[in-house]
Amino acid sequence: MSIDTHTAVQPQAGGSASGPHTPPVPENDSASKPQTPLHPAPIPDSMIDPALFTPSKCGQILAGTMAASESAAFLVGTSKITSAHTIAPPVFEGSPPILKPDWTLIRSLSHLQGKSQRGLEDEIKALTESLHLAHIHHQAQESIIEGAHAQLIVQDMFAIKLDEALNVKETEKEKEDDRTKLFPGGKGRHLTDKEFIGQKQQIAQDKQNKAAAHTAKQTAGTAKKSQKDALESLWKRHKEEHEKAVMEWTDECKRLATDGVKKKDLPKKPTCPLKSDVEKELVDQDEEGEEIEESDELEDDEFEG
Repeated sequence: MSIDTHTAVQPQAGGSASGPHTPPVPENDSASKPQTPLHPAPIPDSMIDPALFTPSKCGQILAGTMAASESAAFLVGTSKITSAHTIAPPVFEGSPPILKPDWTLIRSLSHLQGKSQRGLEDEIKALTESLHLAHIHHQAQESIIEGAHAQLIVQDMFAIKLDEALNVKETEKEKEDDRTKLFPGGKGRHLTDKEFIGQKQQIAQDKQNKAAAHTAKQTAGTAKKSQKDALESLWKRHKEEHEKAVMEWTDECKRLATDGVKKKDLPKKPTCPLKSDVEKELVDQDEEGEEIEESDELEDDEFEG
């Protein structure tokens, strides 16, 4: 049997007659385009065992929880603490109100050879129940210790905030000190230097201005308080006079009605004075008093002259 070696090989679609056969590449092949690798979705913290958290992770969760609350957000924020900011009082917890383990089982001697099967089963049952109660107490104590530690953390953060507020007040006081301004950094200076003398005079002038402003503020406050007291006293006196006038008007109307006077001919009821009118009257009295004082001073000057 002879083989014809001159027979031409017909190439298939996508292939070549001179080389090995190459399968056709589809146009929408995903291998020809780069793809972004898919990352798994992050697992929420609620699905992770808290015992697996690192200390830094626990701190982040605590800070986030406190920032979301209304009563403790100021502890993790940047706002200054004020007297209105307080923390909750400490909570003291005790053991849960459940049965305690039978600790006498620890001191009981166990002789396996001298006990029957029934006795061993009862002892195992008692030990199992005591171990279960001990486990409950252990979990409760761990929860109490965890809560106490959380309260200590909150109290420590509150103390840090208070320390920062005190530090700010102390720093402000130090800024007003002459030594801080005239001797910056604790370094010496030439006391005869013109700049030093000028700063010293400026500081003394600032202190005088501040004291004068404080005195003026106190004087203004005292004058305002005395004016308010005088207004209240004058207003009270006008009200008493009005009540007295109303009583007299009532008696007069009754007497006139008895004499047969018509109602339309009766006198009108006295009107209550307005507080604005009382204030204006008080101002007029003050102005009259000032004019009298000025005239008295002029008379004294003329007499001395």
